[in-house]
Amino acid sequence: MKKIILSLSIIAVATMSANAQIKFGLKGGMNASNIIGDHNLNASETLNQDNLQYTTKIGYNVGAFVNLPIKGKFSLQPEVMYSLQGANYKITSDDGSGNISTFTGHLNLSYLQVPILAKFTFGHKFYAQTGPQFGFLMSAKDKFTGGSDDVKSSFQSFDFSWGLGIGYTLPMGVGFDLRYNIGITAIDKTSSSDNSGDGLGLKDHNSNLQVGVLYQFGGNGNDD
Repeated sequence: MKKIILSLSIIAVATMSANAQIKFGLKGGMNASNIIGDHNLNASETLNQDNLQYTTKIGYNVGAFVNLPIKGKFSLQPEVMYSLQGANYKITSDDGSGNISTFTGHLNLSYLQVPILAKFTFGHKFYAQTGPQFGFLMSAKDKFTGGSDDVKSSFQSFDFSWGLGIGYTLPMGVGFDLRYNIGITAIDKTSSSDNSGDGLGLKDHNSNLQVGVLYQFGGNGNDD
């Protein structure tokens, strides 16, 4: 993680001396995150059959970016972001005798996210972005009525996802963007051999819709 952040810093400094168009920025916004995958929990040793349902949870993201011009309207935008994600959940349990019970809670997953996005500016100040995102799990908390558990050991420490986004930047540097990140790699550990994984083999993936505001500065202020 430290190597990635250091590499981004070196790229930024080196490019600044070679290209006066470099821009820096701060950004933040809202996450509407969820966890997608197969959520049927079957306990083979019993008749119990549990159904796990995830629903959208609201979180936030905040961080910084650097925009590195490549050619014309194309640029590269590395970012370093803190992102609070996860999902709300409900587990419905049927013991096979008609007795049904439910259990609800909130799964909070905190990531240090490093997107590296290709950016294309069009129509004066509109832009589109796409690229990979490298996520490093900082904490994982299961919060429920009456308490909470640290469940970081049940999740992968690294998450790879892909981002797609659009946005608009005003002449004074204030901007707005909308981005969707879809998880490529599974976030759960599928067996107890994976450092105390949950052993459920759910193959869950992150899903996160972000709406944010930003402020960028540097360069000559002209994207045309």
